[in-house]
Amino acid sequence: MWLIVGLGNPGSRYTGTPHNLGFDVVDLIATRRKLTWRDQSRFSSIVAEDGQGDDRVFLMKPITYMNLSGEAVVPWMNYYKIPRENLLVVTDDAALPMGRLRLRVEGSDGGHNGLKSIIQHLSSQEFARLRIGIEPAGVGLRDLKSFVLSKMSGPYREDAELMTQIGADCAEECISAGFTKAANKFNGYDARKTT
Repeated sequence: MWLIVGLGNPGSRYTGTPHNLGFDVVDLIATRRKLTWRDQSRFSSIVAEDGQGDDRVFLMKPITYMNLSGEAVVPWMNYYKIPRENLLVVTDDAALPMGRLRLRVEGSDGGHNGLKSIIQHLSSQEFARLRIGIEPAGVGLRDLKSFVLSKMSGPYREDAELMTQIGADCAEECISAGFTKAANKFNGYDARKTT
């Protein structure tokens, strides 16, 4: 049984922003698998489900807002008895350039409040996370909060759409082949094109 969590913020105001790439990845997986999202207000989330029994794959979008993501993720894991080794959290990463992604099976929050919340509620850093770079090529992030919550456009948006596809491919590879093979295949991926 798997839980793939895409991190983001609910509401149209945040749709199409770099901070919602986690939502975009799980949305694409749900579309590919022809799944329907269902409100799970008891768990402060929207969830899509595929498969049966121990072969089930849950896709989750917490609706707690980013900083409280752990309040949705951990109760769901506890209810369905999903082990940490079958959790994958997909999130943006301002420390990586757009066009790069990084899959790790454990680690710190790296300054990301969504990961920080999950770590706090799990009382552990030992869970996999797929970070998708959002820093524009050759451009430092001066005002991070404003940038991650601004709508994407032009070539940057095109690159973000490509990385959403690659992120979904990587998440599917984690489920089918495991984290090690997925990391070996995708961690070296570099699609930096934005100038």
